[in-house]
Amino acid sequence: MNFRRLQIVQSFCKPSNYYIMKKLILFGFVALSLSFFGCEDFENTATPSAVTYLPKIDMNGNRYIELPCGTTSFDDPGVIATEEGLEINVDTKLTSAYFGGASIASPDMYTISYSATNVDGIPGSAFRTVIVNPCPTNLAENLEGKYVAKIIRDTGEEREGQYVFIVRQSSNSYILSDGVGGFYDFGRGYGTDYASKGATITVNDIGANDYTITDAQFPVWGNMVSITDFTVDPATETISYTGTGDWGSQFFITLTLVR
Repeated sequence: MNFRRLQIVQSFCKPSNYYIMKKLILFGFVALSLSFFGCEDFENTATPSAVTYLPKIDMNGNRYIELPCGTTSFDDPGVIATEEGLEINVDTKLTSAYFGGASIASPDMYTISYSATNVDGIPGSAFRTVIVNPCPTNLAENLEGKYVAKIIRDTGEEREGQYVFIVRQSSNSYILSDGVGGFYDFGRGYGTDYASKGATITVNDIGANDYTITDAQFPVWGNMVSITDFTVDPATETISYTGTGDWGSQFFITLTLVR
């Protein structure tokens, strides 16, 4: 896409006889007065600015890539950035949505951002989403997996179909990707900065539904969410719990394991 400042050609009218009307009362008199005027074109002699070519970024591969569970590495197909047909440098940045991974080597949702800047300092960018799914297991023994959430807020608002990850840290410790089940980040489309993150689930006794769970927090707002009534049902492969925000709202969440 190019931008160009064009020369402006204006037309100015100059009186061609001595008589000048001093007062114009009606619009019709204005039209009549023009017949006494000669008009000549006047060209603005200002030098036009040069053309600037915006960075053009062509992505190799797909913008959305979902990798199977157990993936431990990923080769980024990258992009090609050009300015007026000539290749220019690209800066690449990787962002983890939930668990803070520095590389695409463990379950999470990742965003790869590519940016390039032209000679006039105008930037261009492109983004790729890469998901590494957790491996589903037997909920009688292991909570790790990718889940689809159904959320009912205490106001009656419902959301369904959002994905939630539970990722294993150690033999009895897990991290929950979103304490309110994706209500804001996916359900309302706010983005992953609006997930309540960081809740750690410590399994004391799965069979007895005995868990110790820390609070989750919204990075943007700073609000905390406490997680209670956490119940695992291996027969239906579901997990249910209540997320209560420190502003008073409650979210009743059911997670169903995706296989």
